[in-house]
Parts: sequence; structure tokens; C-alpha cells
Amino acid sequence: MEESKPIRPVDDVRVKLTRTTDIFLKTAAIIAGVTALAGGYAFFLNYVWKPKVVVANADFVNGKATLKVGTIFIKVIDITGDTIYQLAGDWGVRFGSVLQGSKLVYNRIELVRKGMVVEYLSK
Repeated sequence: MEESKPIRPVDDVRVKLTRTTDIFLKTAAIIAGVTALAGGYAFFLNYVWKPKVVVANADFVNGKATLKVGTIFIKVIDITGDTIYQLAGDWGVRFGSVLQGSKLVYNRIELVRKGMVVEYLSK
């Protein structure tokens, strides 16, 4: 009868990675890191950051306004009518209006988040 070889302890088991597996694991780690950074940035935009909006000029009769958005890199935008103008993330600006008789009258500018008013902006 042949003598069997002794069983090696678990400590001696080593995983041999092929070159392809090594490249695959490194690529997966890079993709996971980029995805985590993008998720963190999206969370910051939607739940932490609030845009700074200054009304430069507003014509409520015609429904036109010029706004300055930002602190360091100031972006000038022109808004008209009933449309929500997207700023970043969930944030946007629009004209607030009331219905007087059969006519829509603009009377304020609103800072909105997910379509709901957060703040009323004044000139």
C-alpha cells in the first residue's frame, strides 16, 4: 500500500492570480472608486450645497429676468415665462405666478428644489 502525503495546513494555501485576473481586479477597483466619487458629488449637490442666486434685473410684466448664479464662477442666466431653469443637481429657478381673472401674472422669482419652492428671491 502506498503512503499518502500529509495534508498541508490552511496557512500554506496561496491564491495564484493570473495576469488577466490581476488587471480585472485593478480595473474593478478603479471603477468602484470613480463610482463612489460620483455618488458623493451627487449627494453633495442634492443635499448639502445650495446655489447662491442674485436677481440682477426683473421685468415681471413681460416675464423676463436676468440672474447671477454662483460665488466664485458667476454664471449669468436669462429666464422667461413658466419654465424651471435647472441650475445644478435638483436646484432650479422659475417665475412665481398667480391667476388673476383669466390672466397669468408673474409676481416673484422662486428658487426651487425638486420642483418645490425653497426660497423667494427679491430684486
